[in-house]
Amino acid sequence: RKLKFVFSFFIFLTLIGGIVYFSFNFIDRYLTLTENSGELQNRTLLLLSIAILFSIGLIKLIFIMFGGTVSEKYVTVKIILNNTAITVNAFVDSGNTAIDPIDLSPVLFLKRKNAEKLFAGCIPEFQAGNIPEKYRSIIRLIPISKYGKTEILYGFRADSVRIVKQKTEERIKVTIALDKEGGTYCGYEALMPSAALENL
Repeated sequence: RKLKFVFSFFIFLTLIGGIVYFSFNFIDRYLTLTENSGELQNRTLLLLSIAILFSIGLIKLIFIMFGGTVSEKYVTVKIILNNTAITVNAFVDSGNTAIDPIDLSPVLFLKRKNAEKLFAGCIPEFQAGNIPEKYRSIIRLIPISKYGKTEILYGFRADSVRIVKQKTEERIKVTIALDKEGGTYCGYEALMPSAALENL
């Protein structure tokens, strides 16, 4: 993502350079700026100043976009269900806006291989529509929009979801959705909505 913005930055500078070059030629060819008007005007300095202002504005925009984003970070998450605990690294995504329709909590997407550890190998039954009796009270249906279409994922509320820090653990409120298609999550095991971390 950063490479795309850097590439766009250089493209923008190239365009600005072209605009400055052609603008200078236009002014030089069609406009006559003299000292007779009482003002000594330096056309090169004027256009260079405009280019610098545009460049500073773009650099500031890039710093704003990257300075407050959390999409390039990850957090360590501890999930506990029925006395079984797993710890995963979750990619923090500000674009993850999925919510639980029951309590409107943000949704954490978890890879299937990690969910298997919590549900003792019952995930294939979930996918087939057969939910074991002991899990029916915690299972929820999570609607998500993807490529303009709405699909339904199985979700659940764990006994505890905590963000693991160096010396402490902080509990957060999220609903966990079971990954159905095997998302990559940028190499991490889960996808954490940034909304769940706002109060930390």
